[in-house]
Amino acid sequence: MKKWRINRPDPVKTAEFMNKCDLKSLTLDVMTSRGFTDFDSLADFFKGEELSDPFLIKDMAVAADVINKAVDQYDLICIYGDYDCDGVTSTTILYNYLESMGANVMYYIPEREAGYGMNMEAIEMLAEKGVKLIVTVDNGISAVEEAERIAELDNIFKRLYEDSISGKLTDERFRKLSQDYEDEQASLKNQVLLLRDEIEAVESKSANVDRFLSIVDRYTEIPELTPRILHEFVEKIVIHAATDPHSKVNRRQQVDIYYKGIGILEISKVFDTRQK
Repeated sequence: MKKWRINRPDPVKTAEFMNKCDLKSLTLDVMTSRGFTDFDSLADFFKGEELSDPFLIKDMAVAADVINKAVDQYDLICIYGDYDCDGVTSTTILYNYLESMGANVMYYIPEREAGYGMNMEAIEMLAEKGVKLIVTVDNGISAVEEAERIAELDNIFKRLYEDSISGKLTDERFRKLSQDYEDEQASLKNQVLLLRDEIEAVESKSANVDRFLSIVDRYTEIPELTPRILHEFVEKIVIHAATDPHSKVNRRQQVDIYYKGIGILEISKVFDTRQK
């Protein structure tokens, strides 16, 4: 069996370091618990001088130029992060930097239910908000299909804009095509939401049926119909008004039995018919 060994902070060293820097006591507690006992080694740790040159990464200069251009043009930039610790941290760092540079910037962090990384629904939503550039942090390296869709959206608007500038499209036609595209995207989004609701409804109904059948299995053979059994099966009983309550010759009354989880069944409709 593994035994966890938890290092303790050195309160004396923490107090000493606090007099020499502006780091918080909690941070210094963590550092002293990790074995930092002299201020020089602590300072070296936070200097970060050993970081490699970021421009050694392929196409980093191209990426920097794209971001700088978006900042200069005041295009809406979205930082697409992730919901875990390093995803939120990297989103915060880049957002604060771009904001300090005067960029028109926003951020998007997907819900955990949406899964890790980029997804098409989020891309369409960001495009509708007018986002011109998406910068991913802590994700996106394998989002090939999503990147292709972003390029496709960009090309559509670019072609419309170029045709409008060159005179191939009138201003009215340009507005119409732009609006048609936005309407189409809104319609598709609504269809997705409706289909999702239908799927959830079917899944919920299936789960309810399974629960109902499990109750049926428990009571396949019962010597007596008790109130407890009725309570497990029946949600409510609706008694309708009689068709002719004052007639002594012909009186018909409907009683609907609603079962828990599955509602009313045709076979559960009971008619009380009295004829002379």
